[in-house]
Amino acid sequence: AECLSALEAHGLILYEQASADGKHKFVQVTAPLALLKAHAEQISLDMKLQEEFQTKEHASDGWGQMPSAPFKANKEHIYERKYGRLFSAAERQRLILNLIEGSKESGGCEINL
Repeated sequence: AECLSALEAHGLILYEQASADGKHKFVQVTAPLALLKAHAEQISLDMKLQEEFQTKEHASDGWGQMPSAPFKANKEHIYERKYGRLFSAAERQRLILNLIEGSKESGGCEINL
């Protein structure tokens, strides 16, 4: 219960459900978009750029990697959308896991899963 309170204190949203036999509790952890944006900027999450915003500074590395740049919330319009969303499912998972396990200095809860 203490670790769940720490997650909520960091702005994460928890959905709890008991198992059918009542012996276990399942917790789904989500985060509001504003928290994801703030944390992505804090950790300089590297994100793919939309083609029209790619410059020589962000040129492909020659290994087939898409040009990318660290996330900046005030420039969110320059990043490639994934099915209409700013963050892909994998990026959201990475950000939420980093919020849970990351150091307090990096904005995390320091909870070891």
